[in-house]
Amino acid sequence: RYPARPALHPIPFSLITFITVVCFSTALLLFTGPVDISAAAWPMVILISVLSVFLTLGAYLLNNYGLRLIGATLTALVSSGTPILTALFAWLALQEMLQLPQMAGVVLTALGIAALSLKSR
Repeated sequence: RYPARPALHPIPFSLITFITVVCFSTALLLFTGPVDISAAAWPMVILISVLSVFLTLGAYLLNNYGLRLIGATLTALVSSGTPILTALFAWLALQEMLQLPQMAGVVLTALGIAALSLKSR
């Protein structure tokens, strides 16, 4: 691949990326001001925070392993389908309706993915 650069394993790379995001996110919280959360809501806030940490770190790890296994081109192709899946799950789970520009974006993204997948063959 790139002989001048040492290869970085996906786990340390994911951890470095994750720690950087946590540091910047925590720093941004200093500028938001006080947050009023009732005592009864704290257990749920902590549970959601812990789940978010592990799910986000897992997503970073899977993405970086995928990048290493199948290459940047195919990883980008698969990742570009995320907005389509998000719109689909929002429609199924939340009964959200897409507006016309959003529908056009989904169609354009799907056509782009199809064109790129045909080109890569």
